[in-house]
Amino acid sequence: MSLNKDFIIQNEEHPNFMKPIALADVKQGNYKDNWWSAVFLSSAGIMLMRFIAFAYLYHYLNWFSKTEIIRWHKVPKIRFVGVIALWIVACGLYIYDYAIGLSFLFFLSFTHVLLEFPLNITSIIGIGKETRSILKSGFSKKGPK
Repeated sequence: MSLNKDFIIQNEEHPNFMKPIALADVKQGNYKDNWWSAVFLSSAGIMLMRFIAFAYLYHYLNWFSKTEIIRWHKVPKIRFVGVIALWIVACGLYIYDYAIGLSFLFFLSFTHVLLEFPLNITSIIGIGKETRSILKSGFSKKGPK
């Protein structure tokens, strides 16, 4: 995006509604309202947020398709108790100090992403094998087994 290109504020409540503002000016610190409008009310910002929302929704719904691999129904009771304990600790840390709670959950979410890589690789390999099979011999006329 070019910094000399004008951005039109589309927020009807903003004092500069429908007035062109150079993106170079939006980046300056004293134009915080303009920057927020550029991010949250522009077409590009809304499309980006839609994509992120789709990615998150897909991510969480995808876990339900992997229940056989994850074996949620066979989680040992001690692990289940550990997950509930982590949740209680996280809630307690938020109650005690928001910043500490946020840091703790950021650590857990980052760990989640790192530990998820082997499962993602398994999924990507499966998609590759299925795609290769379809390209080689076409779609099977047989239904699911």
